[in-house]
Amino acid sequence: MTTTTTLPIEQYDELLGSVAKRHRDDTPDGLVRAVACLAANQGLTAAQTGAWLRSRCPGDVAALVTDRAAYGRHWGSAFKRSQRYRTAKERQELRVDLTRRLVAHLLAPWPAHIEITGARGARARAALAVVGLALLEEATREDRDQGRDAVVFSAARMALALGTTEGTARGLLNTLVAARWLRPMRAGAGVPVRYKLTRPSQAKGDAAWTRHDLVDALADGSEHPAAAIVRLVEHPANAYGDASLGHLAWLTGLLLEAHVEPGEVGLTTRNTSRPRRAWLSAYAADGVSGLDAHAAVTGAVQERLKAEEAYAAAKAARNASRDLDRRRKTSARTKVKALLADQPLPKPSAPAADRRAWLDAMTAAVAAREPGEVEAKYLAKTLARAMVNRGYAATAAAKVAARVVGLPPSGEVSVSAPTVDA
Repeated sequence: MTTTTTLPIEQYDELLGSVAKRHRDDTPDGLVRAVACLAANQGLTAAQTGAWLRSRCPGDVAALVTDRAAYGRHWGSAFKRSQRYRTAKERQELRVDLTRRLVAHLLAPWPAHIEITGARGARARAALAVVGLALLEEATREDRDQGRDAVVFSAARMALALGTTEGTARGLLNTLVAARWLRPMRAGAGVPVRYKLTRPSQAKGDAAWTRHDLVDALADGSEHPAAAIVRLVEHPANAYGDASLGHLAWLTGLLLEAHVEPGEVGLTTRNTSRPRRAWLSAYAADGVSGLDAHAAVTGAVQERLKAEEAYAAAKAARNASRDLDRRRKTSARTKVKALLADQPLPKPSAPAADRRAWLDAMTAAVAAREPGEVEAKYLAKTLARAMVNRGYAATAAAKVAARVVGLPPSGEVSVSAPTVDA
């Protein structure tokens, strides 16, 4: 395996930089695995990926990549993973496996270490159903050439689905993780977490297969009384309006159609009798039409639409903010590259007089551009990263970069190793 390439390294910064940045606090093995998985999925070679890692992630990461045997193991695993779930048969098998996991957890009692009952427990199961249905969609999306067994899901998206606050939604997701029904995949600050459905125990898996008709119906989209109720988890009547049914009513309806006694999932007849009557009143006679009528009368439809508009607006604002941040980073990289072309950065081992001369010249060059405060911060971060890549200590690089652009050395431009271009 060759780990050298003559292709320009910069062309991979946008593709690989974000995932490397999210994993910069991970172990070198973890960072290399994450970058290799993305690179293999996007069709890059081991040589191209290795060259980028050595250039952008100095220190232990670069040393790991230089170890041909160790890097070869990581790349081989990543490449094998990138080839999974590509055929229609593999995607359908994935979909069935995910459905079995969902049914196994959804209709099982809570683990002994989880203390949750009643309405909150029902809402947590509803959150599991929401994530599970999203995973089933990801597994067979036609606009992708590979199925996926993990899905990005934010607290904001869950809050919209269940008609609750982001804080409550985050708590529900954390409960599912604590119960070991969902497994979060590592992500950086501000990045939505990807979730996987965990593999159930042998006993739970066998129990799920006893409901093979429900598993098959959810997997292939066919009709089934219990599957229909699972798919109604986000119906506005469950969580919106003046008199929402509540997800405890939804859960009792699911248990009824799946022929599961409330006691099997930690509920009692006492705390399910009223929600069950509410569900049957709205759903039993007319099905979805009955829920639609309830939602229309109680204002649930309008309330859900308002929530969707607010969610879309917040998402658009976040996207606009990220786009602006990306443009500023790109501009800063271009300007710092030009500045360093005129004022080459000396090595840390260069004589102090040379480093001082560079500092004075670089400071004057930046001052001539008269950057504003925001631009100065981006320039400082980018210059600090370039210095770390050159071999300077991260703390010293941050202080020098702040001085060059005229910012106080307040830590706002601190750089964590291993360093990658943003």
